[in-house]
Amino acid sequence: MDSKVSIRQKGKSSAPLYRCWNAMRARCEKPSHSLHKWYGARGITVCERWQSFDLFSEDMQQSWAPGLWLDRLDNNKGYSPENCKWVTPSENNRNRRSNRWIATPEGPMVLAEAAEKFGIEANRLRYRVNRGLSLERTFSKQDFRKKA
Repeated sequence: MDSKVSIRQKGKSSAPLYRCWNAMRARCEKPSHSLHKWYGARGITVCERWQSFDLFSEDMQQSWAPGLWLDRLDNNKGYSPENCKWVTPSENNRNRRSNRWIATPEGPMVLAEAAEKFGIEANRLRYRVNRGLSLERTFSKQDFRKKA
């Protein structure tokens, strides 16, 4: 029996985990989906095992909690048990291809994460990195702007 049918028969088609599974498949498999160009069209697939909601649920339900999003560890690979985990929306936003990674005193970080960690406004940090300032000056709390 098709897992989609079995879930609907159980009255769970509106459950958050099911909606997540359904949205994941739609992004990858439906060319009409608004996000397909960023997923299916660039080769992101759903593994054979996860074509079944019951198997997806078996793999992922224990670690799921309300408010968490499904995230791929490697954005160039598809959805599978070994490449996915649940994250907060904030964590998910930091795992985007468009994020800028920068050197920090604690090693490479996404610019937004570094700004938060070191207490520097993101735009100011971006400006300093773009100017090629030393790590010391880049992460200094001092305001280097010229004052009139």
